[in-house]
Amino acid sequence: MAENSRIHINGYYNNTRIMNYIRDTANDPDRVKEYTADGEKCRLKISRRGSSEVYVSFRLSETLSLMDCVILDAAAAFFMAGSTDAGAWYKEFSAADMAEFIYGSKKARRKHKDIDMILEKLCRTNITIDISSELKMHMGAMKNDSDKRNYARNVTSMKNYREAKDGRRLIEGPLLSLEKTDRHKYRIAAPPPLYEYASAVNQQFVLYSCKLLDEVVGSSSEDSRTYHRKENGAAVRKKSTWNTARVLLIRYYLIGRLIVLNNFLRNRKRAESDGNDKEAMEYSARFKSYNEIRFSIIGRSGEILRGLEWDSKTIESWRKPNNKGLSGHRAEVFEEAVRVLEHFKSIGCLTGEGYKTEGSGSETVIEITGGINNPLSPDIALNVDNTGIEEQ
Repeated sequence: MAENSRIHINGYYNNTRIMNYIRDTANDPDRVKEYTADGEKCRLKISRRGSSEVYVSFRLSETLSLMDCVILDAAAAFFMAGSTDAGAWYKEFSAADMAEFIYGSKKARRKHKDIDMILEKLCRTNITIDISSELKMHMGAMKNDSDKRNYARNVTSMKNYREAKDGRRLIEGPLLSLEKTDRHKYRIAAPPPLYEYASAVNQQFVLYSCKLLDEVVGSSSEDSRTYHRKENGAAVRKKSTWNTARVLLIRYYLIGRLIVLNNFLRNRKRAESDGNDKEAMEYSARFKSYNEIRFSIIGRSGEILRGLEWDSKTIESWRKPNNKGLSGHRAEVFEEAVRVLEHFKSIGCLTGEGYKTEGSGSETVIEITGGINNPLSPDIALNVDNTGIEEQ
């Protein structure tokens, strides 16, 4: 975290198909209905085995915003840290602690009221996940009986696991179960369902250095957001903070994007070392098809702009062809995304050139061109004790 911060735990990113779908549909009224309709569940394809497709289905009792997802992942980070001897201090946390963690600065602790409201929402929002087909797929891929028994034991021992009368295997419960330990402190009373799903069922989560969450500040010589104030009668030029809620959401989006790109690069390297040129070329092509971040907001493109807590009128205007009214917002988001990427580059997460920008206006594009260090690489990790927290 920032030098003046005391919250030194790894960031957590739930990379399951379910969580990514929730993020992608945040604030899209047409698509969130797919997972909140009474009596219906959203079915997501997670794999293909020969001619058969494997699906996981889920339903939420309320819609989630992108900020809700940020807080849910942050709660999982505190839960993981608090589950280790080295992180026992984090078994209890306040909304102010969480604000400090996600914004990377002690100065952000004043934002605790908004986070308190989101925590309350997550506690009253229930999720049901039907993992029957996915469990069958994973068990079928295991050749060792001992591995099958261990996997089945880990799944059935989950706090939120149950078997329905019709034989379906389910994970269900409130997204977050909190107990108040005093006026301001919380304790997570049970593992969050999506955390259990990502951990025990498919291992689709990523831990990253909390240094990626450092407060983003501008240059005192170049930053237009710098300001002057008097100290002891003299005017002093100060660095300004870019640590707004929107910058936080942009950073969250970019962390997820880099995690996927890093997976493509790692798999390509593995395929190359195995001599599998065809697979290496496939991962190289997937990287190239995913490394451009666009800022168009016409139709359903402009993925970095979706979910950034826009109001309903703004969201509706995206659907209007040739919309020119939001060019100023596009420019601001583009500038803030560049600031975040510059921060990632400065701490060694992006290597080489890192990124380049192309185009203008609605066709502005950021292309990730350099290498990507593992999110928990020693090159960017802080010197803190993460005993018991393993790299995935």
